[in-house]
Amino acid sequence: SLGWVECVAQVTQSAIAKGELRSIKTSATIVSEDGVNWILRVVESLKDKPHPISGGDKKPSNPFLPPDPELFVGKLPNEHHNLILNKFNVAPRHLIISTSDFEPQTDLLNIHDFESLWFCLNEFDGLGFFNAGETSGASQPHKHMQLIPVPMEGTTTGLNFPMEAKLNAASGNLDPGVIFETGLPFSHLCSKVSSDMTHHQVASIYERMFSRLDLASDVKTAKNPSYNLLLTKKYMFMVPRRAEKAFGISLNSMVFAGTILVKTEEEKKSVEKEGPLAFMKAVTWGQ
Repeated sequence: SLGWVECVAQVTQSAIAKGELRSIKTSATIVSEDGVNWILRVVESLKDKPHPISGGDKKPSNPFLPPDPELFVGKLPNEHHNLILNKFNVAPRHLIISTSDFEPQTDLLNIHDFESLWFCLNEFDGLGFFNAGETSGASQPHKHMQLIPVPMEGTTTGLNFPMEAKLNAASGNLDPGVIFETGLPFSHLCSKVSSDMTHHQVASIYERMFSRLDLASDVKTAKNPSYNLLLTKKYMFMVPRRAEKAFGISLNSMVFAGTILVKTEEEKKSVEKEGPLAFMKAVTWGQ
């Protein structure tokens, strides 16, 4: 039988041939600030991207249940998740790991989620991310994690994603599992992980970060916490969110990887003028 990488390649090829994949074309500019070479991507056309319909009797359609057969790669080994191609992708081979049954995007990640995400990271070597809560930049209410290939296109040689420069500098010779901060000017936590860890060990780092960042108190007060989580085979990085937009631009986990997606030249100029750090500070909490 085909391996996962081959399956993804095959489904991608067939989805492109049938016009089912809508790759979002972008042009990239590098913006350097605070030791990070940010990738600023300007979208040539975002007109195609659907948004869940709110109001009225119309229930927004759920693209993950059932998954589109033309984009469905397979059920992941633990049976709790489907692996699906992201229909509206900026990077090729952008994958969605969605729960097989409906679970809200506002729920905490559980052991099954980490099992599937860690399995995929070890199969594909990518950057996994999760946009949690109302102000995290999540566009679908059905629980899903995402995975894009690394190194990210446009990243400085030797790095998997632009922000890794900061994580490398701050983590020094700390052991995997030791939680640290990077000196970025907002509330966040990081830890090294290593590919020989089990998904249980990875999940326990998430749980420790969660309580350290006091996101747990949000859960107790029944407010669903908003945060972004990024995970590679080298690092976990968690950032609580205060707002979805900075200067009118919606930001998800990708801003903390070091890339910003804008829709217009005006928005691009705004990022260049204010600088990426100002954008990050506008959507996060102070330390």
